[in-house]
Amino acid sequence: MIFPGISLLALIVSALVAMALGFAWYSNTLFGKKWRSLSGISDATLKKMNTHMPQRLGVALIATLIMVYVLALALYALGADTFMLGAIVGFWIWIGFVVPIMLGSVLWEGKHHNFYLINVLHYLVIFILVGGILGWWI
Repeated sequence: MIFPGISLLALIVSALVAMALGFAWYSNTLFGKKWRSLSGISDATLKKMNTHMPQRLGVALIATLIMVYVLALALYALGADTFMLGAIVGFWIWIGFVVPIMLGSVLWEGKHHNFYLINVLHYLVIFILVGGILGWWI
């Protein structure tokens, strides 16, 4: 255990679920083409980004593990010990932190509101699903 009541396996599984969801969400099958178009990422830029993919994925995994761990701490502190309670806490953390923070991309960076929606809804699904998984697991 990393923290009393929080399983390392639960954190790893939750992080992998979140990353798998990200791969699917930003794939060409779902929102990848639209996201790239709205973000202004060209095919040439995407090709350059892919050259360091293992390093980028490693950093993303670490960041996701941190996010999942902090969510697990919140669930533990609140006693959210079912899938539904974990999902509810995940929703409130999303709406209270992710939604307003990411709004800056529209307000201050001039990004299109659809760009914001693709990104923020991605995190809605992650926080509800991962919150549920961790709540069930705790």
